[in-house]
Amino acid sequence: MPYDSRAYRIRGQKIQQLSFDHSWIWEMARRQGVAPENLVSEHRKNVIVRSLGPDPEVEVDIEGPHPVQPGDIYLICSDGLSGLVSDEEMGAIAKELPPEEACRFLVHLANLRGGPDNITVMIVRVGREPPVSPEAQPARQRRIRHISWTIVLLVVGLLLAAGAVNVASDAMARSLPGRMAVSVFLFVLAIASLAAGSTGLAWHYYRHRHNQLSDGKTPGPHVYHETDCHVDRPLLERLKEAEKALAQQIHDNNWEVDWDANRTHRQLAETAWQEKNLPVAFREYCRAILPLTDTLERYRNKEEMFQPLWDKVKKG
Repeated sequence: MPYDSRAYRIRGQKIQQLSFDHSWIWEMARRQGVAPENLVSEHRKNVIVRSLGPDPEVEVDIEGPHPVQPGDIYLICSDGLSGLVSDEEMGAIAKELPPEEACRFLVHLANLRGGPDNITVMIVRVGREPPVSPEAQPARQRRIRHISWTIVLLVVGLLLAAGAVNVASDAMARSLPGRMAVSVFLFVLAIASLAAGSTGLAWHYYRHRHNQLSDGKTPGPHVYHETDCHVDRPLLERLKEAEKALAQQIHDNNWEVDWDANRTHRQLAETAWQEKNLPVAFREYCRAILPLTDTLERYRNKEEMFQPLWDKVKKG
C-alpha cells in the first residue's frame, strides 16, 4: 500500500494500523527501532520512499494473513483523511456509526479541518456469527465430551497394558499358553486404546492452537501502530463544541438546513450525556452534525467555508 493510503483494524477499544507508511520518517524509524512520532520533521514530513509511477517495477508489501473476528471493523483511507483526523477519532467514529454514515462524517470532518488533499475512505464491518440453534449442542459441551472420552481411552489403555503385563508374567511363570494368548489380546487392546487417546489429544491440541490464531491470541500479523479509540469526555466535548459552532455559522448566514434532524439528534445526544452513556451521546452528536456539514458543502466552496471553522473542530 503506498504512503498516502493506510489500512486500519478496529477491534474492541483499539484501532490498529496494519499497513506500513512508505515515508522517510517511517523508514528511518524502522531502521533506528524507534516510534515514527519521535522523528517528526517538517522538512521531510512528506518525503516518500516508494510510490507507483517513477520506476518500472515497485516492491509490494504482502502482509497477513489477518485473522478476522465477528465485530471487526476495517478502515482504508488516503492521507487526506489520516493527515487531518487522528487515529483515535477515526476509530471512535468508525466504531459508533454505521459504515456509510461514518465515511460521510469522516470526509466532512477532514474538510472542516482544511481538506487540502483528496479524501478517500472505505469502511467494512465483519458481521456477527449466526446464532446457534436450540437443537444444536454447544461447541464447548462437545469439546468437553470429546476430551473426556479421550482421557477415558488413555486410562483404559494404561489399565489394559498393566493387566496384559500381569497376565503375561503369570503365563510365563506357569507355562500356560492360554493365558499368554489372553495377554497378547490385552496388549492389542491397550495399544489401540492408547493410539486412539493420543490421536484425540493431538487433534484437540491442534484445534486449540488454530482457535488461538483465529482469536488473535498468538503472535499474528504485525500491527504497526495501536491506539485506544474509546469515547471519552474530552472527545465528546470537542464534538459538542463543533456542533454548536457549525450551527451558529449556519444561523449567521441564514442558510437552509434540516433543523428538525439536527435538533432531534442533539436532544438524543444531550439525554445520553446526562445518563453518562458516552458512546450513544457521541453517535447522536455526529448525526446532529451531518445535516449541518451537508448544508455547508452545498452553500459554499471549500476555501471559503472550512478555514474559519478550523479552530472550532481541530484535533485535541
